[in-house]
Amino acid sequence: MLIKTFKMQYNTIIERKNFYILFLMLFGYMLLNFLYNVFKYAGRDVADMYHPMRLLLLANGSPFYHFLMLFYPIIVIIPAAFSYIYDQDCNEQVFILSRAGKINYYLAKMAATFWTTFLAFSIPFLTEIILNCIVFPGKAAGLLSNVSKYQIPELEAVHKLLLPSVYSYSICIYVIIFTVMFGIASGILATFALAVSIAIKLKYKAFLFLPVYILVYILNEMSDIIPQINFSTNYYFYFDIFNITAKSFIGYLMCLLSIAGLSIVLVVYKARKDSI
Repeated sequence: MLIKTFKMQYNTIIERKNFYILFLMLFGYMLLNFLYNVFKYAGRDVADMYHPMRLLLLANGSPFYHFLMLFYPIIVIIPAAFSYIYDQDCNEQVFILSRAGKINYYLAKMAATFWTTFLAFSIPFLTEIILNCIVFPGKAAGLLSNVSKYQIPELEAVHKLLLPSVYSYSICIYVIIFTVMFGIASGILATFALAVSIAIKLKYKAFLFLPVYILVYILNEMSDIIPQINFSTNYYFYFDIFNITAKSFIGYLMCLLSIAGLSIVLVVYKARKDSI
């Protein structure tokens, strides 16, 4: 029953215009960055060309990336996090609850929200990886810092990346891993917003934009509030694939797991409270 409910929730979410609008916006924005690089570096000699993976939207700290991250806490909830509120507005919730039960309904709703948001925030940027591999020369090895990858500054910078051993083995694999991680993080944050909308009755839909925004703000301030944290807690630096600001991969994973766990706790608490 849980799988059937998930499929029902998934189909309902992707049929709504929220998902398609946000997906097409991200895809178009990715293409804008791609075309910008195509025209900017057209005709450049391979010896002077940057590595294709260094030109990705999530990998070069460009104005395109900065603009995306500026609005990220707001747009991450658009594809699916409003789905519970929409179910209430159209009375679809009563029909699904009568067939699946509250626990199955809530868990399937969370899974569908995670999956659709993951797709919306990963497919465009995974597509960009393929496009860059096709269009830009694979033998190019230049860096945006104009430093050889074999010089000491670059070798030191590699060790500041989240998974330096993977980067040294294959830049492409490294980029794919953290593009997928970006999609996973987006799905978890959207699921958190959904869990808040389930656990707390929101008077206005606009209030649903607040949970993720407040959460990332608190996380950003954690390194300043707790002196023992000697690495950045700002999402901006974690989503920038080649950023060399001091970070913690274990901390990154623990943070995502904690948010996912909190979301599940909120939903289970709500389900049990309603059954009393």
